[in-house]
This record gives sequence, C-alpha cells and structure tokens, in this order.
Amino acid sequence: RYLGGSAGGIFGALLVAVEPRLGRAALLLPGGDLPTLVTESQEPGVVAWREAWRARGVSTDALRRRLAATLVTDPVRLAAHVDPRAVLL
Repeated sequence: RYLGGSAGGIFGALLVAVEPRLGRAALLLPGGDLPTLVTESQEPGVVAWREAWRARGVSTDALRRRLAATLVTDPVRLAAHVDPRAVLL
C-alpha cells in the first residue's frame, strides 16, 4: 500500500506504474506533465528555483523545454501501466 500527497502523489503515481507488488495506492493531489508543473507552480520553493534559472538568463519556456528533454519519466508517460482499480485519487 502507498499513500502520498502532492510530490508524494507524483512519486506514488510513478511507483504504482512500475512496482507490481504494490497492490493499492491513494494519491492525493498528484500531477503529471512535470515540465509544465514546475514552470507554472506557485509553490514558494519551486518559484525560487525557477527564479534562480531566470537570473541565469533561462526563460520559462526554455526551462520547460530543457525539462521536457531531460526528464526520463513522467506520470503521464506511465499512466497506461496503472490499473485504475488499484488507485484512489
């Protein structure tokens, strides 16, 4: 069993897609399309991280493209491997 909220929901969505021993999961406020989540989040820590990139001359659109090119997995890509009967959102 797994219970995760916010970032824990995102990690849980990844985990439930690849770990066959995980029978059930409750995912609270998970998200997918991580490049968009990171570039549009209003979470203070994420905003600060994004601003640090902007201070180095990296625009939000460029950051989104970099994340899309470098992230090797995303809950959206693994959704087809999740049994919806085993997950409570």
